[in-house]
Amino acid sequence: MKRSDLTAKDLGQKSGVEFRTIEGWLGSKAAIPRADSAVKVAHVLGTSVEYLVTGKEPMAIPARLRDLVDDLVLLDDEELDPIRTLARTYAERRRESSAAGSW
Repeated sequence: MKRSDLTAKDLGQKSGVEFRTIEGWLGSKAAIPRADSAVKVAHVLGTSVEYLVTGKEPMAIPARLRDLVDDLVLLDDEELDPIRTLARTYAERRRESSAAGSW
C-alpha cells in the first residue's frame, strides 16, 4: 500500500473488500486473507497474491517467453521431458561458450 499511496480505507473502496478486513490483515492479528479477497486487493495494488502473502516478488516471465510458457503449461510431464532435455542442452552450450569467451 505504501507504494501506491493508498490508505486501508481507499484500498477497501477500490477492491470491494471491507475496510475492517484490510485493517485486520495489517494489524497485530495479521490474518491471512481469503483467496478471493487477496486477488481483488492484488489487482488494485498492481501486484501478485504471492507478494501480498509472502512479501516476495514472483519471478517475472520475460515478454518474449510468455507465449512459450502458455503452451508449455498445457503439456503433461511426459511431453515436457524432451523439451526440458533440449533446453538444458542449449543452456549448457551457452554457459560453456560464455565461459570460453565466445558466443
